[in-house]
Amino acid sequence: MGSYIKVRVDEKKLREAIRSYLQDIYKYNRRIGGNYYLKPVHIVYKRGPEGEIKEYRYYGRYWYAVEYYGKSRGKSVIKWLYLGRNKPRGVPPPPKNPLEGLRYYTIRGEPRYLYVDSKTLERFSWFFEKVAPEGPL
Repeated sequence: MGSYIKVRVDEKKLREAIRSYLQDIYKYNRRIGGNYYLKPVHIVYKRGPEGEIKEYRYYGRYWYAVEYYGKSRGKSVIKWLYLGRNKPRGVPPPPKNPLEGLRYYTIRGEPRYLYVDSKTLERFSWFFEKVAPEGPL
C-alpha cells in the first residue's frame, strides 16, 4: 500500500455504513448453513515503530470451512479452516459486497481517523463521501 492519506471520519456514520453493506453477507451465511462461512472483512493488528497498535482492515471474500468437534465443558468446539478467496463448489453465489477491495488502517486511540492509500480513496470515493464529510486531511 505505499503512502497513506489521513481521513477524519464520523464514527457513527462509518459503523452504520459498514453494517448496512455487510448485512446481506451475514444473512447469506445464515442461509447457507454451518459448513461454510464467508468472512467479509479480515483484520490484522501490528505494532508500529513507536509502539502504537495499528488495526488493518481488508474487505473482500474470505472463505472458511467450519468443522464441528462436539462439546467441551458445555461449549461447542469448532475449527476454522481457511479455504481461500474462491467460492467452494456447491455453495450458492454470495451477494455482492460493495466494500470488496476497501482497505485502510486505524491507530488505537485515534478512532476518528482512517489511513487510506490514494487508489483506495479514489476507488471508494462514494463511500468516503458518506463517512468523511470533511474529506482527507
